[in-house]
Amino acid sequence: MNSLKDIRESFTEQNIIVIGDTILDRYFYGRADRISPEAPVPVFDLNKQQVCLGGAANVALNVHHLSASAHLITVVGDDHHASSLKELLAEHNLSTTGLITDKSRCTTVKTRLYAQGQQLIRVDEERRHLISEEIENLIVQALEIELKRAPHSSIILQDYNKGVLTKSLIHSIINISQSYQSKVFVDPKHSNFWEYENVFLFKPNLKEFEDAILIKQDLQSLEALIQAAEKLKSKMSVRSLVVTLGSKGIFISTPEINKIIPTQPRSIADVCGAGDSVISTLAVALSAGIPAINAATLANLAGGQVCEHLGVVPVQLEQLLEEWELLSKNY
Repeated sequence: MNSLKDIRESFTEQNIIVIGDTILDRYFYGRADRISPEAPVPVFDLNKQQVCLGGAANVALNVHHLSASAHLITVVGDDHHASSLKELLAEHNLSTTGLITDKSRCTTVKTRLYAQGQQLIRVDEERRHLISEEIENLIVQALEIELKRAPHSSIILQDYNKGVLTKSLIHSIINISQSYQSKVFVDPKHSNFWEYENVFLFKPNLKEFEDAILIKQDLQSLEALIQAAEKLKSKMSVRSLVVTLGSKGIFISTPEINKIIPTQPRSIADVCGAGDSVISTLAVALSAGIPAINAATLANLAGGQVCEHLGVVPVQLEQLLEEWELLSKNY
């Protein structure tokens, strides 16, 4: 087991570049206990609102909260939401130099309305068309500038199928990473699932994994997961696979281990952002040389930790290390 001191110190030495779809998450909290006289719909009385970093920006925030250096490269619109995003990044001491403005798009915003602790509706503002070759080139330039500044950086590709990570851009990033011997960690979505060949770690959730593999069996047992994992790793030349299993934990498959790591008992308030914290923790821990089983255990704890809070929140390192220490005593 790694000591808390070793983990903390090794995390601070890491530089992680996050590339992908950024989302501005807005939360409106209030009450809905009367019906509108205009139509048979509830009236929402707004009491409080909150704006949070989402998508790739939340991944960068998680990396930052793990005490590693985070550099976000993403695409925003030429709108007031982009200004809000920049202000939020600055508030969290995250760089805004990697934000690339595309006037053909709007900044992606997800607005959720909560009443009496329940989500009533989500309103999305977004443009999901693929970015242009010109914008792709700007992303590649931004990546190479950062890799020249910090050549041992790892890269997280955070794909929400919003149009930033095109097939050609994915291939360019992977090729560049190999030139700099950078590890690439991927949180995929269905549209580009099979484009991420030769990456260091691939992290789908269980549904994405099942839909892509098309094995006609229920992936509930360790044996079934291992069989499916070997099929995927062979086809994609991926070294490590992590599959998030929701309430059942995560499954990790590397050349050395195949294991399901169960979740710890928790009071779940909201699962939003759990996947972001998992990929962030995996990238920071494995980049720091933490053994894969320990890195996966930390990531599993991180994913559970953020689910205890309503809305998208980043992982808290000190709480994570306290839980890690308590868990390690039981090994």
